[in-house]
Amino acid sequence: MTADLDDRLKAALSDAASATHVTDDALSAIIKRSSRNRRQIRRRRTLITGLTVIGVTAGAGAGYALVQDRLSREQAQIVEQVPTCGLSAETARLVATVEAYGRTVDYWVVDGEGRHGDFLFERGSTGGGGGCGEQGRQEAHPTLPWANYMLDAGDGTGLFWFFGQAPVGAAEVEVVMSTGSVRAEVGLDGFFVTLAELPYHGDDHFERVDAFSADGNLIATGGIS
Repeated sequence: MTADLDDRLKAALSDAASATHVTDDALSAIIKRSSRNRRQIRRRRTLITGLTVIGVTAGAGAGYALVQDRLSREQAQIVEQVPTCGLSAETARLVATVEAYGRTVDYWVVDGEGRHGDFLFERGSTGGGGGCGEQGRQEAHPTLPWANYMLDAGDGTGLFWFFGQAPVGAAEVEVVMSTGSVRAEVGLDGFFVTLAELPYHGDDHFERVDAFSADGNLIATGGIS
């Protein structure tokens, strides 16, 4: 599993030509042993619209175990080494977790004055990713619900790592792609994370995210952040 993670190409995507900024300096400061071989069948892609985006693979043996709802040392370094973040990992909060497809993925939010960040880390693994924006969370996401995703792209299929936030009163969200959808329970402060295997051919797109109350009523519809 470690070898697979070390061989994945970490790249950034932009949805509908939105302005996502990725710098070589940010990647080189974080990626320890990432392969840039584009012939690899599986690769992780990260889509976070409007944020500075990173995809990371740390060296084999790096510890990613969680300790009392705190980031590990390696995870904290990932958060703090993104040049445009200016965020302290001490403020990181674990807001949602999902267990699926033999993986446990944790969703962390990191907030500071005029800045915010969203990061996903897989437990027991050396992979993760995320990004930060030079706006406060409420400014960056004035309309709820919103969602973003990371993607492990395969041959005709993709393992999507959806995450985002729903409005107050939501118990569940449905994230809708052009090729299918997935539902996720809403946790702390409306945050959610879920994994879904969906068809993927490179031109598939995000359509919307719907938020539902506990009795199943649609209470809000949003889009990609």
